Amino acid sequence: MTFIPDLFKLFTQALLIFLQSEIPEPEAGFDPTSRAAAVEAHAAIVDSIEDAGKEHIMTAPFLVADREAREVLVFGEMTGMILGDPVEFFVITDMSGQDYEALMITWVTPSELHAALEFIGLEPGGAVNTNTHRLWPRGDSVDASLIVQMDENEEPREIPAHEWITRPDGEIMEYMPWVFTGAPMLPHPQIEDKEVYGADQFSPHSIASTFNLHNTMFDLPVQGAKTAVYGLYNRNKALETRHGQPVILRLRPTPEDRRRPERDHTLTLPSADPAPIESLMESVQEAGSTLFWVTPDFGPELTLADLRLFANKLNVLEQEEERIRIEPPVAGQLYYQAFAPPERFRERSRRPSQPLEIHLHREEEGFRATLFEIQELWDETRTPTLVEERRPLDTPAEWLAYLEANDPLIRVLFVFAPDDIRHEDLNEWLSEVYSLFPVIYVYGHN
Repeated sequence: MTFIPDLFKLFTQALLIFLQSEIPEPEAGFDPTSRAAAVEAHAAIVDSIEDAGKEHIMTAPFLVADREAREVLVFGEMTGMILGDPVEFFVITDMSGQDYEALMITWVTPSELHAALEFIGLEPGGAVNTNTHRLWPRGDSVDASLIVQMDENEEPREIPAHEWITRPDGEIMEYMPWVFTGAPMLPHPQIEDKEVYGADQFSPHSIASTFNLHNTMFDLPVQGAKTAVYGLYNRNKALETRHGQPVILRLRPTPEDRRRPERDHTLTLPSADPAPIESLMESVQEAGSTLFWVTPDFGPELTLADLRLFANKLNVLEQEEERIRIEPPVAGQLYYQAFAPPERFRERSRRPSQPLEIHLHREEEGFRATLFEIQELWDETRTPTLVEERRPLDTPAEWLAYLEANDPLIRVLFVFAPDDIRHEDLNEWLSEVYSLFPVIYVYGHN
């Protein structure tokens, strides 16, 4: 489509000058870049805003945001990636170095772009993070397009981001909005007790990725690890651009008629009665295409056998019902899949490594535990001998004290407990260590 910046009429001339600027000859050892032209165009926009006194417009280096129009424009340049190659990033910053697998580069600071998106009323959700059990990207839905001068004899064109991608069969990628996850705040690498916006500081400095990535601002609304989606999103050969060619990224909220309805649902399970799950499924069927973000809340009286039954039901629901997304657990509880662990890992010889094991057993005054530390002793047979060391634990406080003094190298925990142990009693031993062990498997026994 032809680019008609009706929402940014004050800036039309500056934007056109940028998009139509010549790409400078590269310096020795450096790629061609339109950065200088972007600086000049952005300065002209800032001057016009100051002259007009437009308080609904925000600027930061290389971006402009209009709160009334609910739109953000970002200056950048096209990469020199090979046509037809796999695209892992729609947009990266110039700090990334991943330009051989990205559509475009921008010089914006990601945290300033994040602020601009919030300025126009968008809210971030959360990027995929297996440590916190967020397995689906979540956040406000955004339409993205790239504005380029495809031919010097034509007006600049606005091309939706998905049209720059082809699938393995050569067909153009289906329409798919971006999810404003927001990048995480992460510990500063040099300054203690300080956090920094992840995409500002750490590789791959991603603005928008084609695979689930913890440190990115935008993700696609699907599940897909890097290795799983590699080769599914390829650079459209029909849209040829030059290395360093000026481009403007345009970001707007997805129109309501193209936005999938969503609903938060707390699945409260106080007893072994499966009625709440049945009620959820009735609601899903009645709500058409609505996505349900489901947070299980397991009651304290449930037994481990009950928890396992519910976990298996939730596994089936999420696998068979595409409208259900399971959210991270409520505070103080395990992620539901902990109660449906891989059965093969019950046997030590079938595990890839030997994490800590804690075995809970009932006594007259309550529960006590035995901690198992297992060493693998290797010899020329290439089959390790497993040597265990047992440590009795009388109270949860003693368990916590041990972990504080002995930081585990493997962040996985195997738990063995009676099938009839109550959720409340299990949590008494485990709730304080959830952040230490992102992966916990709970196995039952009679």
